Amino acid sequence: MSQSHCDTLNSQPSKTELYQAIANEGKTTHQLVQNIKQQLKESLLNVDNGNCFLAFRNNLLLDYLIQLVEYTLLKVDGESIQDHQVINNLLKLRTYIKKTDPVYQKMKYHIEKMISDAESGKLTKNDPLVLKPCPQNLMRKFIHLLISSLQLL
Repeated sequence: MSQSHCDTLNSQPSKTELYQAIANEGKTTHQLVQNIKQQLKESLLNVDNGNCFLAFRNNLLLDYLIQLVEYTLLKVDGESIQDHQVINNLLKLRTYIKKTDPVYQKMKYHIEKMISDAESGKLTKNDPLVLKPCPQNLMRKFIHLLISSLQLL
C-alpha cells in the first residue's frame, strides 16, 4: 500500500469514535425532546385556539417521536430492549394513532380547504363551506304552505 493511502485510513475515525459521536448526538436529541415535553407539560405551547382533535393527534405524534428517540438511544447505547417499557409505549401510541386515522381522513378535506381559503382570502359561490341552512327560507315556505292550506278551507 502507498503511504498516502495509509494516511487516509489512519485519518478516518474509528468505529468507536463513530459510535461515540452517534451516542452524543442521540443524547443531545433526547435532551431537546425532553425540553419540548416539559414545555408541553407546562402549557407553554398554547393549543387552546385550535381543534381539540388536531391538538390530540399532534400530541400523539409527538409522543411517538419521543419514544422513537428513546428507542434509538437504547439501541445506540447497546442496551437490551426486550421487555422494555419503550416498546410497550410505541405499540400503544401506534394503536392510538391508527385509531384516529379514519377521523383524520374525514376531516382532511375540510382542513385543507380551510387552509387554502385562508391563504387565498376568498370563498367561491358554490363552495360547500358557504352552503348552510337558512331558517328564514324554511319559515317563508312554511308560511306560504300554511296560507295556501287555509285558502283551500
